[in-house]
Amino acid sequence: MTLSCRVQLGGRRVQLDARDLLGEGGEGRVYRRGDVAVKVFTQPNAARAAKLRAFPRTLPAEVVAPIELCTDDGGDVVGYSMRLVEGATDLARFAQRKWRAGRATNSDVLAVLRALADVVDRLHAAGVVVGDLNDGNVVVTTPATAPRDTGAAAAPPAAAAAALVPWLIDADSMHLPAHPCVVAHERFLDPRFYGRDLARGGVFARETDWYALAVMAFTSLLFVHPYGGAHPSQPTLLRRAEARLSALRPDVKLPSSAARPDVLPDDALGWFERVFERDLRAPLPPALFDARFTACSCGTEHARTRCPACAVRANVAPVVRTCGKLRVSRVFYKLGARVVAAAFDGSIRWVSEEDGVLRREDESVVAPAGAHELVRIAANATWLAAGGAMKKLVAGKVVAEHPVGVVHGEVAADASALGLVHVQGDVLVRAEEGTRVGQVLERQTHVRTSATLGFAFYRAGGLTVAFVFDPRRGPLRQIEGFPPLAGRLRGWSAVFGPEHVLVTFATEVSGDVTHHAHLVDAAARIVASDDGAVLPPSLAGRAVGPGGSVLVATDAGLLLTRADAGAFTSGRLFPEAKDFARPDDDLLVGTGGTLYAVTDDEVTHLCFTG
Repeated sequence: MTLSCRVQLGGRRVQLDARDLLGEGGEGRVYRRGDVAVKVFTQPNAARAAKLRAFPRTLPAEVVAPIELCTDDGGDVVGYSMRLVEGATDLARFAQRKWRAGRATNSDVLAVLRALADVVDRLHAAGVVVGDLNDGNVVVTTPATAPRDTGAAAAPPAAAAAALVPWLIDADSMHLPAHPCVVAHERFLDPRFYGRDLARGGVFARETDWYALAVMAFTSLLFVHPYGGAHPSQPTLLRRAEARLSALRPDVKLPSSAARPDVLPDDALGWFERVFERDLRAPLPPALFDARFTACSCGTEHARTRCPACAVRANVAPVVRTCGKLRVSRVFYKLGARVVAAAFDGSIRWVSEEDGVLRREDESVVAPAGAHELVRIAANATWLAAGGAMKKLVAGKVVAEHPVGVVHGEVAADASALGLVHVQGDVLVRAEEGTRVGQVLERQTHVRTSATLGFAFYRAGGLTVAFVFDPRRGPLRQIEGFPPLAGRLRGWSAVFGPEHVLVTFATEVSGDVTHHAHLVDAAARIVASDDGAVLPPSLAGRAVGPGGSVLVATDAGLLLTRADAGAFTSGRLFPEAKDFARPDDDLLVGTGGTLYAVTDDEVTHLCFTG
């Protein structure tokens, strides 16, 4: 199977090329075609065709609805065209604290939520329920990147004057009176309907949309799912949801990336408590939209008379702590600063943002703070990606600059101490020497690199094609038999060791998100794979050591794992580290078997003394 295909659109045969693929999920692929997008179903059927023909034509302008039907040469419906939404960001990104910093405030998020709630309310008035409403089928644009009006709706978006505008995509899955929605994302599905056969109907209504909106609001403002964190008796998010044990409870341990719930006003907290613990189903309340957030000098955004974090920060833990044989030393923490990037190359280095500028570990200023898409540390140099270019800065001065592209919202480049590697057309290049690494798929290839090893991949039809390479010299080495990624790619990470890379993918199929991890060596061999049996479902909280050993942060502590017969096996557990290295932290291997844990605002050094 290839990514390219021919279809009939508007009475003309058109070629949809692999280079124009905008996205791929469990239901189909979306291509750019001029100023519209075209979705082609993986499995077309009569039910899909009937629903598209019955789709309302007077929906809110912010709904990216079908415009024209797309058929095969035999006249069977295989997809549809719709508005092209360029420069958009999944709403899911707004629930990621590191991504949000410098890009959007809580006040911006409230404006998006208000506009989104208005769109949903107008859909309900038109007799349509979203059904599978989740933060992956809501995208956000600025007015400058909003899609052009192609005739699908005459009225301008209600949120057109806002700084950020929400759009509902994947409209073909919406719940119409005679054509029910049959899919849902469990993280956004009302727990009252867990285990229900969605295909039999009777599930989706206005109340389920209101519940999903409440989940989006909670996660976007507090950076944790309403049933996220760790609970002593209910280990999984789904079990917590069934038991109505929300993240607001005092016996829930929140991840380090989460905001304190008490940054929200009491009325808003009370409303969330009624939704997630007492099954209230109602529109987002004025108590939430009327919240007025301020940024404290400590870096906390809150909607209180006084900052709720300052009293706690006044009694921060000591610089050096001991727990059994574990010695923990704080390397970096500064009130009001956040950690943007960190690396270890014989010594620990980092970039922090404070007072509107980026600073290195020696306090030298790198550049003004801003919405940088990528920040990388290369010895005394710092690489920054913004505005379609990667710049190398030393002592605050730009010493090199290269144009770089974007693949599905991600910079198609990476940098290490050995320089910049980026995709140029259909070639992966070492920018500073201008040498080719190898041929890749244009506008579809993702890349990561370290000082010892690089990794790149793209998806082609039912295949996932992946490579490793030496960032200093030599060609791409294709990884034979790399397992295909099914469904929509929600995120991925690559963690490098001296001779290995651990690659983890989060994919979504029919609303279910699963994580797949593969340990690959420099000879392009898959040493071990895991689909959640040993490694926790996270894109962070892991480090690769010599010989391919993998250290994983779990809720129970640091777990040492090793590759054995193609799988990961659990080794020694270090429970004393559970409060200092958590699953959402970035982990860096130091010297002598030590470890660095990096959070949004702190860098700590973990050393076992015996």
